[in-house]
This record gives sequence, structure tokens and C-alpha cells, in this order.
Amino acid sequence: LLTEALRGKPAERRLKEGRIWLLWDEAVGERIASLARPVSFRDGTLTVAVANAPWMQQLNFLKVGIVEKLNALLG
Repeated sequence: LLTEALRGKPAERRLKEGRIWLLWDEAVGERIASLARPVSFRDGTLTVAVANAPWMQQLNFLKVGIVEKLNALLG
């Protein structure tokens, strides 16, 4: 219902972006999801909180694959 009500409006995009939280575990897998969570999405940039600095570095190495998987899941 919300999708139809917001079609063509700026909020429609925000609603689609919000699906990132629903798809995160599927996109990154159980192991990464247990140590990293999305916290915000602003101006096309997803901010992710991680458990520690080594995981931040690991996510940087995996960034392209994560973005591709999220984009595929989001359509």
C-alpha cells in the first residue's frame, strides 16, 4: 500500500533504500551479518557499523561484492 501511495514521490526512493536492512543478512551472509550492521543510508552512501577494525578492513576488501549483491537483491 505504501509503495503505491508513494509512487513517483521522493519518499518512494527512501522506502526502497530501507529494504537494505531487510536484505542485509542475505546479502552478506550469516558470519558477516553477526559482526557488521547497516546504520544509515544517505546520499547513496551506506554506513555500516562493524565489531572491530579488522572487520572494517575485511569489509573494504569485500565492498564491491557486497554492493553488487545488495543491488541485485534490491533490483
